[in-house]
Amino acid sequence: MIDIACKDGKWLFENGDIKMITGADLVRQQLEFRLSLWRGEWFLDPDFGTPYNQQILGKALTLNGAIAALKEQITDVDGVKEITRFDYTFTRKTRKLTVNFECSTDYGLITYEA
Repeated sequence: MIDIACKDGKWLFENGDIKMITGADLVRQQLEFRLSLWRGEWFLDPDFGTPYNQQILGKALTLNGAIAALKEQITDVDGVKEITRFDYTFTRKTRKLTVNFECSTDYGLITYEA
């Protein structure tokens, strides 16, 4: 697969041409895109994105459910084989969840640190 390289929601250019990416860079970009996009936010596919409002945020939702939803989003990215490391910290007082993970892909290991 091949895609347009993006950073902070903007296309990247190289020598005046749109920069294209493949391999591990593409999988990493897709992971970042999926985790940064809230479900229902993308007009082309309202079912795409991470279900923050539906399964992660809110008083009635559980930490285990939130982690399961995040892991599902990670493994749904094309090229991801499995999650090999998944660390999180949850600060109850501020209700902040920070996630770091490593996943095995068709192109080697990818590390994601928030």
